[in-house]
Amino acid sequence: MHVAALWRYPVKSLAGERLQQAVVTTDGLYGDRLVHVRGPRGPLTGRTRPGLLTLPASTGADGVPRVAGHPRNTVGAAELIRQRAGDAARPRAYAGPERFDIGNLLVAPTTSRG
Repeated sequence: MHVAALWRYPVKSLAGERLQQAVVTTDGLYGDRLVHVRGPRGPLTGRTRPGLLTLPASTGADGVPRVAGHPRNTVGAAELIRQRAGDAARPRAYAGPERFDIGNLLVAPTTSRG
């Protein structure tokens, strides 16, 4: 099998980061979806707040998820998220299994061979 690309999404519903290598754990890729965007009634996603998908997320050398370069727990990250998801939206850390919509690892083929 040839792996064309590896992607991780440190902040759910934000743009992901392309990786050269990844650590696969029983909980999916290490560092994947450790933060989500929360509104007053629960998590917000790119389905209902498509502006979130335009924000780049990455993981800093310290292991902290970043929003457009800002550590997730800073005023800069919070402001960017509010601009795209509404005044009540906030980044929240959460590492429970519910952070994945379906499964914790997606393998998507780019071609079909029969």
